[in-house]
Amino acid sequence: MSNPDPNRKDRPVPPERTPKGDGKRAEPKGPKSNALWYLVVGGLILVITLSIVSNNKRGEKLKFGDFVKGLDDGKFNKTNVHELKFGTDYIVFQDQPKQEGSEKGTLADTTKNYYIPVWGIASEKRAQLQSKLESKDIVVDSESRPSEWESLIAVLFFPIVLLIFVIYLFRRMGGAGSPMSFGRSRGRMYAQEDIEVTFNDVAGIDEAVEELREVVEFLRTPAKYQALGGRIPKGVL
Repeated sequence: MSNPDPNRKDRPVPPERTPKGDGKRAEPKGPKSNALWYLVVGGLILVITLSIVSNNKRGEKLKFGDFVKGLDDGKFNKTNVHELKFGTDYIVFQDQPKQEGSEKGTLADTTKNYYIPVWGIASEKRAQLQSKLESKDIVVDSESRPSEWESLIAVLFFPIVLLIFVIYLFRRMGGAGSPMSFGRSRGRMYAQEDIEVTFNDVAGIDEAVEELREVVEFLRTPAKYQALGGRIPKGVL
């Protein structure tokens, strides 16, 4: 194969290469750790679970209007409304009096709990309900229950603090060379602007084209060149 003469005067001069873009290396766009998303989803599942458990503990749900109608019809009275408490978001009561220290299977064990959502109910209607309860000799507990949001915040405070701590710990341990980075790829992705060599830099060089033609011809008819002792230099492909 012929070797190009570097001193040829008709050799085309490659165009001057100019850096593309702003010269900055593109930020790696590899897959990020999904640990944060797992923690967020876990937190949402925890909130939903606690909400369901809390609803189950409150008992059977009643509508405000149904409870008022039940008081008027006599369905609810002082014999089956006990431990009634007004809250910011709920009214709760039970159908049997509270008995401390009762064993399982006794009257206290079969107590049925009720809760009535009252958010969005006008204060006038709440006051009318309280007056109606007093007129029917139903005892209203003077100790107001905390609101639903206050109870939820109290329950979720420590899990949220723990979640923030775990996220902080993952960020601190997620650096390069840390034990938590064993599954991360060390490769980097480069944007097209970072590649300085283009086709225009090599197009028009006759020697390169001729060399490539000879390589193709050798691959097509290797016996022709091998009979003359020719061989492709190692690594040319």
